[in-house]
Amino acid sequence: MRSLCLGFLAAAVTTLAAYPSAAQLPSGGRFGGDGGGLLLNQSVQDELKLTDDQRTKLTEAVQAAREKFHDEYKVAGKDKEKWRELMHKSAGEIHKATAEILNPQQRKRLKEIHYQTGSPALFTHHDVQKELNLTDKQKQDIKEVVEGYDKQSLELRESGEKGRQAFKRRSELRKESLEKIKGLLTDEQKKSWQELTGAPFELKYGRATPNKDDKEPKIEKKEK
Repeated sequence: MRSLCLGFLAAAVTTLAAYPSAAQLPSGGRFGGDGGGLLLNQSVQDELKLTDDQRTKLTEAVQAAREKFHDEYKVAGKDKEKWRELMHKSAGEIHKATAEILNPQQRKRLKEIHYQTGSPALFTHHDVQKELNLTDKQKQDIKEVVEGYDKQSLELRESGEKGRQAFKRRSELRKESLEKIKGLLTDEQKKSWQELTGAPFELKYGRATPNKDDKEPKIEKKEK
């Protein structure tokens, strides 16, 4: 139960714009800002062709990182700045472990999946902006889109709406915001973005334990 609580803590801040560097660790996606949720996603693990040993080690690494800062999360309350700092620290811990567990090809593909599944906040990351060679005007325009996305996401969460309809609205909001951002890019920048995202990947929302012998409680599947 404690590990499930930690997973919820990570998911609660997906609308925050300031995440760790995209070059360091997948973040800012739909599974939590520290990237742990994406690493533990069943379809992602299958795409990376992880061994049972890798799956087990990744689960342990993510849980250890979140457990390490669990008490600090509780103290942070609703302080966004503290949440950003803690997510950065947690992501750093997960990144160090991931670098040792995954091979270069797996890390490259994971980063591509991260770009494909991430929130609009990805485009505010320094590394992404550098890769796309964004102008100052584009950075400002993108920042405004992201702020609007964050605001609407928060309003949706605070509305208390749940279930398939809420999930659908969140997905539509993300898609609309990403389309607005891509509309600000030049043809050359769009080409660069396609290169960063790699081959298309279908993200599925089931999350699983490392293998059939794992003793940790299974993580509930997210809504479709």
